[in-house]
Formats: sequence, structure tokens, C-alpha cells
Amino acid sequence: MVSNQANNIHVVSHRMPHLTFGERELATYYATLAAVQGHTGIANFIRWVRRKLAEFIDRAIPGHIRDKHRAQKRRR
Repeated sequence: MVSNQANNIHVVSHRMPHLTFGERELATYYATLAAVQGHTGIANFIRWVRRKLAEFIDRAIPGHIRDKHRAQKRRR
């Protein structure tokens, strides 16, 4: 994904392509946001996650990442 856009992507949405594709596959076939969004599985995920609250954190995210996010929220 493009780095300046990745800063505005929710952690759950940013993580999904990395769980779906390998690094080489991402670099070769899904190097643009449009290409990633065009994948059927990702498109289904996007439709699902859009209905979630902005604070939604999926339990599939490892605890150390989830805890870091929670700590950052408390500091705000």
C-alpha cells in the first residue's frame, strides 16, 4: 500500500492484506490500493468492516499490538 495512505487506514484494515497475501504477492500483484480493493476477499472484508465502529479492534490482532493501541487511546 502507498505509505501516505497507510497512515489513514485503520489498523484492522491495514492488517488484512498482510494476512491475505504474502509480501511478494503484495509487491507484484497488489502494489496499489485499487488492486488490493479489487480482490474479492478484500472487497468482502471492506463491506463488513465499514459497519464497525471506528474504535473496533479485531481479536485476531496479536495482544501486544492491541495493547499498544489501547495505551495510545488512553493518552489522548
